[in-house]
Amino acid sequence: MLSRHNLLALTSGFVCVWGCVSFASTSVWGSSQADGEDPTAVVTESSDGEKIHGLIDFARDVRPILTDKCLECHGPEEAKNDFRVDEAATLLSYIEPGNVADSSLWTDYLITDDEDMRMPPTTADHDRPLTAAELATIKLWIEEGGMWNMVSEDVEHEDEVVPASMAERVWRFQGLFHPATTHFPIALLTVSVGFVFLS
Repeated sequence: MLSRHNLLALTSGFVCVWGCVSFASTSVWGSSQADGEDPTAVVTESSDGEKIHGLIDFARDVRPILTDKCLECHGPEEAKNDFRVDEAATLLSYIEPGNVADSSLWTDYLITDDEDMRMPPTTADHDRPLTAAELATIKLWIEEGGMWNMVSEDVEHEDEVVPASMAERVWRFQGLFHPATTHFPIALLTVSVGFVFLS
């Protein structure tokens, strides 16, 4: 049976080691937050290879809006006024990267007061205007540089993403808690034995 002194030493050792492990894990895992990195930020590359951090990803955020609301009239089947939203060169010629006020896509077609020019049109067969959230997404995309980060479908990539198996996902998850699951019990045992022998 443990004496009161040994029990106190064991408890103190446990608290001390737990505090050290907690401090170390929060300082390591929180370092990306301290560096000012946004975990939701999307990193894209401009044409000259410069990395650009932003919140809007064309493929994830903007393309679905254009596909849903614009592709019917401005796609491969039918391209009214020779404007296609599925071609980078055409779409990007209507925006001024980083400047919404000078982007004709924004000022002349999306937010114009002219009902005949506003897109998508509000007609009997097409009454689905862009929502405020969709407009905000497109505006932010232009402000962030209007990057077209689509992967060409005709280019084969050797580095295809293969879904991880269940065993790999378990080991990756366990890796996050490696200090706590492996080193903490060893350290606790070592400190406890040290307290017992020193007292």
